[in-house]
Amino acid sequence: MKLLKISFLCLFYASVFAQESALFSEPSNSEADTDTKPAVQTFSSYQTAKTSSLVKQEENVKVEFNKVRSQAYGLAASGNPATHSSVVDLTLIPSLLAGKSFVYVEPGSMKNNAGMAGMVAFPLGSNTAFLKLDNSSTGDQGILSLGQTIAGGKIGLGLRTSLDYQVKKDRPKGSDELETSVKGKSQQLGVFGSLSLGQMEVYSSVDLNQTAADTTTTNREDNHLQVLFTAGVRTQMGESYTDFGLVLDVHPEERHLTSGSTETVSIEANSYLAYGLFANYGKRVGLGDDFEVYIGSNSSAIFTQYAEVTDNTRSKINGALITAPNIFFEYAFTSDFFLFSGISQPIVLFNYAAQENLSAGNTLDSENISMVVNSSNSIATAGFRWQWKALAFETSLAASFWDDGSSAIFSGSGLLSNSSLILNF
Repeated sequence: MKLLKISFLCLFYASVFAQESALFSEPSNSEADTDTKPAVQTFSSYQTAKTSSLVKQEENVKVEFNKVRSQAYGLAASGNPATHSSVVDLTLIPSLLAGKSFVYVEPGSMKNNAGMAGMVAFPLGSNTAFLKLDNSSTGDQGILSLGQTIAGGKIGLGLRTSLDYQVKKDRPKGSDELETSVKGKSQQLGVFGSLSLGQMEVYSSVDLNQTAADTTTTNREDNHLQVLFTAGVRTQMGESYTDFGLVLDVHPEERHLTSGSTETVSIEANSYLAYGLFANYGKRVGLGDDFEVYIGSNSSAIFTQYAEVTDNTRSKINGALITAPNIFFEYAFTSDFFLFSGISQPIVLFNYAAQENLSAGNTLDSENISMVVNSSNSIATAGFRWQWKALAFETSLAASFWDDGSSAIFSGSGLLSNSSLILNF
């Protein structure tokens, strides 16, 4: 990590030095005819000369902020819908992949492989096909996603799946094979798609996640199921973008107990039904040749009802209204080196929780109700993008860099997070 930090500093100062040296280089023959000795006498005139030099230097090389962006960029932008599409957006709304060709690889953390891993998008006739390889949120299972755009990129369709099935059996000497140990099953199947309608993108997804484990010796099987449905609409009006929709999450947990020919099924306390609405807003409020500035907010209303359990809890519900204003900007030192940074502050406008507790006779013993309104700590992050021709490296500066930068630099602890390589072709 020492070498990585030193390389980053060298790259930064080299880009600045390259720009500064252009100010004092010899003028061309065409410039010499009109202004043989440009005077730089004050700080303000120096800044004017520097700006003019940068414009001349970059006039034939356009700064392109709208290339395929990484997960680090999307996190720094807090999912602001007005910012440029990250790889997360491209699989949430696959019709956005139309016309894009790239390879994306994010090594991730060696300690926890959860999250994005890699993706490729490539032309397929007049459409675009994609293959994505990620890991589950727990980091213990891989997820494969594939799909393509159709109708000339107006429609994007995808499928994701994951499977883990384990059976352990014992074969005592001289006996038949017996299933006497735990076996586990885990599977995920999801479909997602989107439709492009001019300045509007309509998208939806349905995911089925199931985990089950049973122990034959105790005649018990635990079966956990989750059905997650999401639908949304993203629209553009000038410099403003909105993204709104709904989420439905059904999560039953069952326990099956077998005694002889009798099977008893019970609902576990963690079973719930959750549904909510979300509305995200973003607007570009500043734009120059070398910078962009955005503001926005992410808001959601969520209601969760847990299953009734007969032993001690009759009902338990939670409701919350949350908003998170955010700020994001990006600055290009050169056409190949960008810095970006963002900050967001989650605010709980309303949070309600209630639970009824039963006594041994199934009579109401107590009722707990709580209401919370608070502003959480602001979350800020920063990162950079360096690109050379078709190749780009994009990353965020890790928390250790800001907590104790000098120690992190020289101790070899992690300085960067969500680092990725992107090849556009």
